[in-house]
Amino acid sequence: MSTGLILTIVLVPIALFVICGFLAALFFGSVISDQRQAKKDVNLTSCSRDTFTMRAGIRVVNSGDRPASYHVTVSFESADGTRLGTGSAYIRDLGPGKAAVEDAVSFGGGDSSPAKCIVTDVTRL
Repeated sequence: MSTGLILTIVLVPIALFVICGFLAALFFGSVISDQRQAKKDVNLTSCSRDTFTMRAGIRVVNSGDRPASYHVTVSFESADGTRLGTGSAYIRDLGPGKAAVEDAVSFGGGDSSPAKCIVTDVTRL
């Protein structure tokens, strides 16, 4: 076998591996960056708890340049940090620069002591 053929057999797979890795990093880096920005688009406007429900008011402003839908998950916690439940809100087809308000609700509040609301996940579609 010639040296050129051996180098080709060794270097071509390595080059393909490097190129595929680079393209994957670009794609997944863009997705991660977009999801970080999506979380910045969400603000809690209220957090309440009564005997039967826990409710978080959510305001979303689409900072993107095209319409997007948002799925927001909120965790409800007691004052000592115990998770009491989770709730979700879905905002569909929100235009660029537009705002929308929605509630995330979880049932089973148990009492009316204060709850802490935490945005745990935001997905922009």
